[in-house]
Amino acid sequence: MVRDNFLCVECKKLGFDVQGEEVDHIIELSDDVTKAFDLDNLQYLCYKHHSIKTQIERDKRNNR
Repeated sequence: MVRDNFLCVECKKLGFDVQGEEVDHIIELSDDVTKAFDLDNLQYLCYKHHSIKTQIERDKRNNR
């Protein structure tokens, strides 16, 4: 959270400073549990972006 200045990294890419709300595993733990405590695999997201990413990942898993 500190590394990302408490801001959503996806909103920041779009030019907005929006408070992050959720720590997200970039690579889902269901895909690679060894990434659980890898700080490079974590990002801070707002609720909206975390929900979108979670749904995309869920859809990918269901279509395998």
